[in-house]
Amino acid sequence: MLVKILNMNDKNPNHVEIEQLYVGTNTKAGKNIILDGINLAIPRGKTLALVGESGSGKSLTALSIAQLLPTNLIYGTGSQIQLGSLSILDLPEIVMQKIRGKRIGFVFQEPMTALNPVLTIEEQLREAMTWHKIAKNTASSRRNYKKQIDQALISLLDSVGIQEPKHCLQCYPHQLSGGMKQRVMIAIALAAEPDLLIADEPTTAVDVSIQAQILDLLKRIQREKKLSMLFITHDLGVVKQIADQIAVMYHGQIVEYAEVDAFFAAPKHPYSQQLFAAIPSYEKRNNLLPVTASNNGQSQQGCKFTARCPWVMPICNETEPPLFLRGEDHQVRCYLTEIKPIPVQIINAGNSFSQQQENIALLSVQEACVYFPIKKGLLKRTVAVVKAVENVSFDLYKGETLAVVGESGSGKTTLAKAMVGLLPFTSGNMTVSGSSENIQMVFQDPYSSLNPKMLVADIIAEGLRAKGQRIKDASTFPAILTVLDQVGLSQNVVNRYPHEFSGGQRQRIAIARALILSPTILICDEPTSALDLSVQAQVLNLLKTLQYELKLSYLFITHNLSAVSYIADRAIVMKNGKIVEEGAIETILFSPQHDYTKMLIEKNIYPSHFEV
Repeated sequence: MLVKILNMNDKNPNHVEIEQLYVGTNTKAGKNIILDGINLAIPRGKTLALVGESGSGKSLTALSIAQLLPTNLIYGTGSQIQLGSLSILDLPEIVMQKIRGKRIGFVFQEPMTALNPVLTIEEQLREAMTWHKIAKNTASSRRNYKKQIDQALISLLDSVGIQEPKHCLQCYPHQLSGGMKQRVMIAIALAAEPDLLIADEPTTAVDVSIQAQILDLLKRIQREKKLSMLFITHDLGVVKQIADQIAVMYHGQIVEYAEVDAFFAAPKHPYSQQLFAAIPSYEKRNNLLPVTASNNGQSQQGCKFTARCPWVMPICNETEPPLFLRGEDHQVRCYLTEIKPIPVQIINAGNSFSQQQENIALLSVQEACVYFPIKKGLLKRTVAVVKAVENVSFDLYKGETLAVVGESGSGKTTLAKAMVGLLPFTSGNMTVSGSSENIQMVFQDPYSSLNPKMLVADIIAEGLRAKGQRIKDASTFPAILTVLDQVGLSQNVVNRYPHEFSGGQRQRIAIARALILSPTILICDEPTSALDLSVQAQVLNLLKTLQYELKLSYLFITHNLSAVSYIADRAIVMKNGKIVEEGAIETILFSPQHDYTKMLIEKNIYPSHFEV
């Protein structure tokens, strides 16, 4: 039996099968089920997309396939995972070390943290290739083997679309762009020619151009190598591009399972419908995006979705629904037999937010330049400059949202940092109505922008204290309690730390910190880029509501044209540090003039394609 298990050349055409997968904890305090009876199948050469919000169990399902559960979790009795003829959960760890990489390849969400920062790309690729190959003992064979590996490394990088593979091999991860790092991660995953490729959010937080490149690359590689692929994401647009089948997860269960075309034609579970409804679009800009109360994760006798479902029936609270067949190969965990429209909330009696704009420029940027010198030699003389922002001019008016759109490296964030004084302008100037404190910034990653050692109350109070206010106990300070109410957080969060909150809650804290100084302008730097659809909808709703109530102006920096279409009144498009197009959002989206703008819109998976 052991000999059969170790036969890594087993190419059984059967698909990957997961049956009755239970994962949870078992302590003296009792049992806690996290994955609740997962059943999935991935045919050879096909892609199954696993979709759901953060905490639904997507990544844990992927880790379960490779026996990589955290030490405090265990598999439930009767759980089965079949990879070809291998029963994964019957294999000891010493065998799984050969299975991981050789039969199961991983592409992780954040390549910068997945790659070793102190090893070159060559060292990391070589490690992946040699781990699953055995060289002969003779010196001559070892030399030939090394030569083969050297050639294979270049061929592998070339296959994932890296233009100068020999140069890339000598680089460290920090010397590569985000797209190139993700290509290297894909190369490492493919190094031992696996049967199953697990891609865990590989396109999250990257711009539309890089996303399109990665998706095209994965599709090509899968087609050429006939791989089975498990693609984990919360982006429905990506699912439509790459997947053959989709499984929607909620609270550790599969709630909908279907062919992709059938799913997009008619999503049947209320949670799936809410995911579609939460996609921002131009057509929804006068409404708040549908967001319902979250489930606290407590065990229930009936359906786990009752706390968020607008159509709860008595049976939903009494008995947990099984997966019903609702059409050919379309399974739904719901007692509803017909699709009902998601309720929406029209804000301000249907009036557009743009109607409150006034023709008053609160902020004006004129011919702004931000250059970074390149210094060389012993005396560190400047030999060249990187023109991150060059001759940028624009106005921001009272009550409007101005979007700054462009790919990574276009100069968007550099411009924002210069505007709040984190970087100096090389030339040009900026005028602000009122004091410089009228401008505050909300950063992309709320976890890294919040001090992990400070309580929420002290984080929010930091700006007030910097202005000279003496605040003895921030947790009871009236202005802090008021701003928490404004951003939709309970006042009892004041004595908690950032790590105790979800991503959406942390972003609310970051917004509260910015609002405490009563700004008139908020610079929002990719505030929703790494959030799932439900949390993104909450943050966008919050920004719209605050803008209406507090008469705020936003500079909204993003590469997400879906969010831009929903929240922005005007947009400027940046490329290589310059503005290439500027205009009303209707003009930018529906009548773009510049080729670069047209390219961004073409590559963006525009949500109106998915209206239900």
